[in-house]
Amino acid sequence: MGAEAGPYATGGPMDLLTQPRLLERFRAPARSARSRIREAREAREAGLSAARDARSGKRHDWREVEEPGRVVERLRRLGMALEAEELAEDPAAPVLEKIIAATDLLPSRFLADGARAARAVGRIRVLVRGALGTGFMISPRVLMTNNHVLESREDAAGSRVEFDFFERSTGAVRPVETYAFAPDTLFLTDPGLDYTIVAVAETSDDGARIAARGWLPVTAASGKAVVGERVNIIQHPGGRPQEVAIHSNEVAAVVGDFLHYVTDSEPGSSGSPVCNDQWEVAALHHASRGDVNEGARISRVVADIGARADGPGIDRSLMAEVLAATPPPVSEVAVPTVQVGAASGPVVIPIEIHVGVPVG
Repeated sequence: MGAEAGPYATGGPMDLLTQPRLLERFRAPARSARSRIREAREAREAGLSAARDARSGKRHDWREVEEPGRVVERLRRLGMALEAEELAEDPAAPVLEKIIAATDLLPSRFLADGARAARAVGRIRVLVRGALGTGFMISPRVLMTNNHVLESREDAAGSRVEFDFFERSTGAVRPVETYAFAPDTLFLTDPGLDYTIVAVAETSDDGARIAARGWLPVTAASGKAVVGERVNIIQHPGGRPQEVAIHSNEVAAVVGDFLHYVTDSEPGSSGSPVCNDQWEVAALHHASRGDVNEGARISRVVADIGARADGPGIDRSLMAEVLAATPPPVSEVAVPTVQVGAASGPVVIPIEIHVGVPVG
C-alpha cells in the first residue's frame, strides 16, 4: 500500500501485508499480478520502443502496440478531431506522435486542475488491521480504493479516510478532515479487478461536507491514456503525507483488464488514481514489481460496477451518481486565495497560476 514489497505496492510499518495472518487472502491475486508483469515484458518493451520512435520522429506502426478504437477516443478527448478523421481514412497514420507531442508541454491550468484533483484523494486508515492505503472520491459520496485495502464491509466500518493530509509550506501536516465510511449504504468490491467502492459519511468528524471536496469522475470509455503517454499518480505512499508523481510513469502496455506503466521513481501506492494530463482517471493503481507499475483499467472497473449496479444492498441514488460521471462544479471546490490588508478590511483575491511547465 506504499513502497513496493513483492507484487503489491506496499510499505510502512503498519502495512497490512506485514501481518502474516492476512497474507493468505492475497496469494492468488498476487500471483496473477506477478504473472502478468512477467508475461507482458515483450509487450512493454515494444510499447516503449514505439514511444521512443514517436518522440524522435522515426516512422513506426503504432497498431502493433495500441488498439485503433482507444487511439481514436484519446484523439477526441484531446480535441484532435481532424487527426481522428485522418486515422479513420488512413489506419496507419502517424497519430501516436501527435498525441505524445500534445502532452509533452503542459498548459498552466494543469497545476490548478491538479490541485483540485488532489483534494479528492485521501489516506485510508484501516483501524481494524492497523493498515494504510490511498483512496479517492468518484462522486459526491462514494470513494474508490483497492479490494486489498478494504476487502469487506467490516473493514470499511472500522476504517477512516483522511483528506488534506499533506505538508504545508510551514512543514505542518494538520489539520485534516476525517470521515467515516458508510458501507451499509453502499459497498461493492471485486478481488479480480482489485477494486472497492464504498459510501462515505456526508460530514466529517468536524462537520465539513464531503461533497465540497470534489471528486474524480470515472467512465467506461476506453482510451484515456495510450501507450507512450506519461501519467500522474496522486498518492499516500507508505501512509506518508500526500505526494504527486508527475510524468514519472510512462504507459508501456495494455494487458487485458490492466494498464502497465513504468517508472523511474518510487512505485505507486495502493488505491491511487492514475491520471492523464487532463486529470481524468485512467487506472486504479494496485501493484508494482521493480520499475513496473500495474493498475486496473478504469474502463473495465466501471463496466463491472455498471453490471452489478442493481445488486442487493446498494443505494440506487448513490450508484446513479457514480455511473453518471458528472464532473463537480468548480464552485464546489475551494480555490486557493490570498488576503490583502486594506483600510476597509481584508480583500480576498482568487489566485490564478500561470506557469509554463515543459516536461518530457
